[in-house]
Amino acid sequence: MSKDKPFYKDTSVYVAVGVMISAFAATITATNRLCNNCISNVIFPPIACENNKYSNIAEIPNIPKDPVTYSGSTSFATLGVKSEMNQKIVQLYPQFIFRYYSVNNDDYGSSTGVKMLLDNLLTFSLSSENLSSLPANKIAIQRNIKLEEYSVASDAIVFYVKKNLQVANADKNRTPSLTVSELQGFLNGDIDKWTVVGGRKLPIKVYTRDPTYSGTAEFIQRNVAGRRGFTRRVIFVKTTSKSIELVSDLNQHDEIRIGYASASEVCNQDNIQAVLIKNQTKDINPCTNETKQSTKTNRVNTSVLEYSTDDYPEVLKRFLFVILKKDDPLSKKAGVAYCNILLSHEGKELLKKAGLIPLK
Repeated sequence: MSKDKPFYKDTSVYVAVGVMISAFAATITATNRLCNNCISNVIFPPIACENNKYSNIAEIPNIPKDPVTYSGSTSFATLGVKSEMNQKIVQLYPQFIFRYYSVNNDDYGSSTGVKMLLDNLLTFSLSSENLSSLPANKIAIQRNIKLEEYSVASDAIVFYVKKNLQVANADKNRTPSLTVSELQGFLNGDIDKWTVVGGRKLPIKVYTRDPTYSGTAEFIQRNVAGRRGFTRRVIFVKTTSKSIELVSDLNQHDEIRIGYASASEVCNQDNIQAVLIKNQTKDINPCTNETKQSTKTNRVNTSVLEYSTDDYPEVLKRFLFVILKKDDPLSKKAGVAYCNILLSHEGKELLKKAGLIPLK
């Protein structure tokens, strides 16, 4: 720089600064490619959560030794304490104290999990909805808390009725099949009698969880019920278990009861059956790779949801996420470690056994 020229008029300074900025931007762009499943904005330093990077769970690095608490979406229920996934983690990493936080009032779900994360009750949370769709994300913005989300699996939402339901006078025990438009009519109140869809002359009662805390309910309200939302006639229940209990009640015969939940929570049940989804060419059963309902008890297996996602309606499919605090070292470390466990080849096989759909 010339001695008689002010630094702000010396073009060499701007050239040097420009080169530095360009190099920094290039570094961020390059490092951001390391996490193809990352939904959040560009992050520096680079994210360590990567799809298909690790073959075995034993290879996952940076497993925290501090106690880790998690909770959130019930769509992850099949990965709970007794699951093969959790047992594998405990076996390989006994120092990874992995605790599920149970909410006493049963108002748990994706949005509840994020609220608990913001209140420092959780290390990371699990969600069946992306952050931008969750009511709790507004709280994070208000508090200026930066959150990150990572997609770790996908999932199909299944509508269900009680086992061996007589849907038509002439066809006892025929599995009901419905279009997405008919399901929308049930949810927003346009259809309140089963006769409208070609069945018996009985009223329809829909059971749902509250979308203010349930990511699944929020997803269905937005993507299926549509702008009008849920009709006032829907029955709100605290848990999926309660919905299944009410829908499967063998003592009620004067109404058609219907609920919905993640396929992993529906397809392994003995007292309910999945509603077939009608498209232009066939009826699709999300709980089997056949186009007709099997006479055997539905059980989740590795072929179930891989098949269903090919033809199953897009509005009934979604991603599942791990959500963590960007600036909290333990939250970041634990959340990324769990993410890498689920995205490893071995983790994906265990996801299949749990009835969830691994990322490709």
